[in-house]
Amino acid sequence: MTLFADGKEYRQAALPVAVADTVGCGDTAMGSWMTYVLHHPQTTAPDLLRFVATAAACTARQHGSYAPTLGEVTKMLT
Repeated sequence: MTLFADGKEYRQAALPVAVADTVGCGDTAMGSWMTYVLHHPQTTAPDLLRFVATAAACTARQHGSYAPTLGEVTKMLT
């Protein structure tokens, strides 16, 4: 995933997980992006991308359209 902000390019690789299904990963990425920015308006681009990639990875580990909880994402981040 790539973000261009403040005249810089930021990259975040996908997290290494056992992928069960990619359905919903894009939706999860966009939803987690908005959620993180609303709750952390002063966030840095690397922190935002890491959160979004982690949320998408949580979705990829499940079969079907799946939205992870904040707790699941937080647990995977740590």
